[in-house]
Amino acid sequence: MTKRLLIIEDDEFLQELIDRVAKEMGFETQSIRSLSPDCVGLLESDPDLVLLDLKIPGADGVEVLRAFAEHQFHSPIVLMSGVDTRTLKAARRIGCEHGLNMADTLTKPFGRRKLQATLHSALSMSNMIGPDDLERGIDRGELRLVYQPKRCSKTNRPVGVESLVRWHHPRLGVLAPLRFIGMAEESGLMYRLTDWVLETALRQLKEWELAGIQLTMAINVSSTNLRNPGFPDRCSELVTELELQDPRLILEVTERRAITLDLLTTEVLARLRLRNIELSVDDCGTGFSSLRLLKRLPFSELKIDRSFVKDIVRDRDAWLITRAIVELGHALGLRVVAEGVEDDDTESVLREFGCDQLQGYSIALPMGADCVPAWWASVCDTPASPSNSGSGRVANC
Repeated sequence: MTKRLLIIEDDEFLQELIDRVAKEMGFETQSIRSLSPDCVGLLESDPDLVLLDLKIPGADGVEVLRAFAEHQFHSPIVLMSGVDTRTLKAARRIGCEHGLNMADTLTKPFGRRKLQATLHSALSMSNMIGPDDLERGIDRGELRLVYQPKRCSKTNRPVGVESLVRWHHPRLGVLAPLRFIGMAEESGLMYRLTDWVLETALRQLKEWELAGIQLTMAINVSSTNLRNPGFPDRCSELVTELELQDPRLILEVTERRAITLDLLTTEVLARLRLRNIELSVDDCGTGFSSLRLLKRLPFSELKIDRSFVKDIVRDRDAWLITRAIVELGHALGLRVVAEGVEDDDTESVLREFGCDQLQGYSIALPMGADCVPAWWASVCDTPASPSNSGSGRVANC
């Protein structure tokens, strides 16, 4: 079957070179020389591979990566640029943190042979891992958790973290969840993967508690888990074994993954709440099921999707929708969390709305467990005022 290559490159000579080499390798190609930040229409052609120049007229490459991530683009992406290597690597890391399949980088200028090797390697990446690889990865300890903190919008103090799984593959490097979560669900490995995340995260939470660091732990769960009658007992068993204070565990259920309102799912969710385990509707506003979920199921928290949060300063509709979600959540007696907070102006607007908690790069970057104590100390030593909202940031380490 013919593979489709999307080339986003403004240099006419280089674009023609890529087009010629790609067609010789059997690709169908589509070339773009300029675009706007709202570039997701490019994905309608469903490309199997994207070559993206970081400096494209109309929108820089980081904006393009963010737009791709918001629409859950899965295919491999190769970054091209003549910028310095550190900047190119930083852009690739940003793509990985957004959950994109960042296959490789090409430093300009490059020749035909390098281009051919990169195209071949990048295209093969989408088929290089399977369920057996993931199962072996779990067995061999290749999975890691990073934690993204949340702060109280009123006091600016730390309140919790969200656990994010990464697969440190021995050949492919660090893989974001989008590379393997779907495969885990389809293959039946989701139960085992979730159990690993749950136990690892809660044991880490206990270590922090013993060190005087009081946080909640949010864990993403699949709709698959919510149809497992044994799941509430497993969560309760770990909380009891570790003697964690209630309520410390928050299970985030994303609206994007279809949650059926059948009897079994409803029973599992109700049993979790009876065990003092909190439930959060993640990505609220991205679909049409939120209101039905909030009406029928015992959620305690609502997370506003980043696609609304990031635009509230410059987009009137995003501003109105976000404010309405905050007001709805509070009217229903729910805690409201905004994710994707990336600048001080956005923080200020969310505080005006009365949003309870904030999460995003402006609050703190995802970090390893060993970095959390330093972040905690730096934030707790900071005066609790909105003007200090950006202080205490700790990068990945």
